[in-house]
Amino acid sequence: MIEKPNLFSFATTELSQDAFIAWLLAWADTQYASAAPQLHACARELITAFFTKHSNPVPRFTEVNVTRQSKHIDVLCVLEGTYAPW
Repeated sequence: MIEKPNLFSFATTELSQDAFIAWLLAWADTQYASAAPQLHACARELITAFFTKHSNPVPRFTEVNVTRQSKHIDVLCVLEGTYAPW
């Protein structure tokens, strides 16, 4: 069984907006598509909105890597090891 993203693994010391965003973005990875289709679709729509806001084409992606609090970046979402959606 695939271990699903858990909000509390992103927010170990306190619940925050950053933790929620990181948790939601993690659901965009295709490995979670069947685990919670609505969360998966919502996360992919959020990523699409980030690209659209900056007039960038949305790349095709299956892999999503989310990190928090790294090098003064609150939440970093990298698609396919290449694209950051903003």
